Amino acid sequence: MKSFYIISLTILTTVFLTFISACGGGGSTTPPPAGAGGDDGTSPTLPDLITASYMLDADEDGDLDIILGTQGDPVRTTDILLINNGTGQFTIKENAFPDHHLGTGGSTINIASADFNNDGHADIVAATNDARDATFDDTIQLHLYFGNGDGTFSDGTPNITDGLLTEYPEWIRVGDFDGDGAIDFLITANGCQGVNDCHGGRIFLNDGSGNFAVASITSTDAERNYTDTRLIWESDGNSFPEEGSTRFALDVFVDDMNNDGKPDFIAPNGYAGGPVLVSFINTSTPGNLTFDIVYNLYDTSDPFVGPFTKNGVLMDINNDGIKDVVTSQSISGQGGITTPVYAFISQGNGLFAEDNSVFSPSQPGVEHARQWVTDDFNQDGFDDLLVADHGLDASPFPGHKNILLINDGSGTLEDVTANNLSVLSAFTHGASSGDLNGDGFPDLFLNNSDIDQNSSFSAEKEARLWINDGDGSFTSRDLGL
Repeated sequence: MKSFYIISLTILTTVFLTFISACGGGGSTTPPPAGAGGDDGTSPTLPDLITASYMLDADEDGDLDIILGTQGDPVRTTDILLINNGTGQFTIKENAFPDHHLGTGGSTINIASADFNNDGHADIVAATNDARDATFDDTIQLHLYFGNGDGTFSDGTPNITDGLLTEYPEWIRVGDFDGDGAIDFLITANGCQGVNDCHGGRIFLNDGSGNFAVASITSTDAERNYTDTRLIWESDGNSFPEEGSTRFALDVFVDDMNNDGKPDFIAPNGYAGGPVLVSFINTSTPGNLTFDIVYNLYDTSDPFVGPFTKNGVLMDINNDGIKDVVTSQSISGQGGITTPVYAFISQGNGLFAEDNSVFSPSQPGVEHARQWVTDDFNQDGFDDLLVADHGLDASPFPGHKNILLINDGSGTLEDVTANNLSVLSAFTHGASSGDLNGDGFPDLFLNNSDIDQNSSFSAEKEARLWINDGDGSFTSRDLGL
C-alpha cells in the first residue's frame, strides 16, 4: 500500500495505493513468423512477473537490447539483459549486471538511462525494492550501473548519496537540470507514508563524474518562495491571499516547455483540488536549482474545482513544437471503474488549456494506467501514445485492455487499439518501445504477466513482444528464447 500526504503548514492527510507486475523475453537467429511456435516470452524461461522493461543498445552493436526488472524470482539476484541479434530475436546475457544490494527476489520497478560518467557508454539508474519487506515499498535501493560497452555493467551504486529510500519511487526522469553539462536524475512518487518519507520530486545532481547527491531546490510563485529538497507548491494555486496546503510533486513530466534549452517540469496535482497542473519553469544555473512556478487552475473562480490528475505523459498533439499533457487519475483498488483520460494543450511557457475534443471517436477511460509510452509508431512525424493499463491491482488481478492512440497529424488522437494491437484484458505492468528488428518502425515490449505460471492472475494471457507491421499496427512474435 502506498499513500501520499497533503500537508498544511502544520501537516495532514493520506491517500493512495499501487504495486505488482508482469513479464518479457529473448533470442534466436531467424525470426519466426508471427504467431509461430516457440517462446512468446511468457514461458518458464523468464519469470512470470516483469515489473519494468527498458530498451537500449547495451552491447553497442547497433541494435536495441532489452533490460527486464522482475519480481519475486527466487534465483536471480540481478536484472535480466536480453541481447538482440538485430532481427528482434534475443538471448539472455548472464552476469550482465552486478547483484542487487538488497539481495534475492527484489523487483526493479523502474529504469532510466544516460551517460552519467561521460565515458561514451550508456549507464543505468534503477530503483529496486526489497522482497524481504512484506509491503514491497518501504525499502527501496537506487542502483547505478556503469555501462562497459560490451553488454556488461559495473556497480556504481555507492556513488549515489542517500540512495536508500523508504518510499516507492514510481519513475526516474533524467536530464541536465542545472545546465552544467552532466546528466542528473529526479525521482517521482506514487505516494508516501509520512512527511519525512516524501521523496517524490527530489533531484539528484551529478558532479560530472557519475556521483550523485540530493540538491536543494528553490521555487518561486508570485507570492512565495519555497526552498526544499523536493518540488513543492501551495495548493491554493496562488489565487487567494491566504496560504493553502503545501503539496509535494508526485509524478513529474520533463521537457523544455518554453524553448529556452532548459528542461522544465510539469507536475499533475496528484489529488483533487488546487491547480490541475503545476509547471516549474527552469531558471537554474550550474549547481543551483531554481524554478518559477506557473499554476494551471481548472476554474479560476474556485481553485479547488478540477480533475484529479496523477499519471500521464508529455506529447505534441497539435504539432506546434511544444509538448502537451495527456493525463488521468490512477484509481487502483476499484475494480471495473474507469476514469477519463484528459488532454491539456500547451499555451506556451507552462500554461495549458483542457481540450478533450482531440480524442476520437470519444474520450477514452483507463482503470489503472501503469505506464504511458510515446513514440511515432507509424513514422508519419507525429507523436502517438500507448497506455499500458493493468487494471485492478489486487486479487484476482483481472487485467485490462491497453490503449493505442495514433495522431492523425491534425491534432486528433484516434483510438486504433482494436485493429492495431489487442483488446485482451492482460495484466500489463508497463511497456517500452523501440525499433527491435531494424526496419525503422518502433516495436513494443509489453510487461505482461505470465498467467500460466501465476495462478493468482485471472487476466488473459498475452504475448510480450509485438513487432510493428510498418503502419503503426502490431503483430505478436516469439522472442526465440
